[in-house]
Amino acid sequence: MKTTNAIAPDAVTAIVIAPGSVYGGALGPVTVHTTQIADVDAVAENGTWTAGNSEIASCGPGEHLLGGGFAFPKPGNREVAFLEALPFTDNANSAGVAGRITSNSGGSAVAQVAALCLK
Repeated sequence: MKTTNAIAPDAVTAIVIAPGSVYGGALGPVTVHTTQIADVDAVAENGTWTAGNSEIASCGPGEHLLGGGFAFPKPGNREVAFLEALPFTDNANSAGVAGRITSNSGGSAVAQVAALCLK
């Protein structure tokens, strides 16, 4: 005999939830994982922008992706841009954010991609 503990469809709605009883902080701790993205441009300000490799900031085991972010802590000569900041999942076993940049900064820029994860 199979039994399940489930909430009936449409049993939980905004009308039946008390104000302030459900919020992000009640779900569990949140973690931020960051990964540096290398600036692979060889020559600064030569008019040729170089796309770098895609790097991944992954959630830890048992964590779930809430969102992502992107930053240039050191923008080099400021001739940098991001090409992608995309969420990903790998067969529901892991999740994170992939980031990639392009640059004409001669390798002087530092970029980061971040994954905001719920434990």
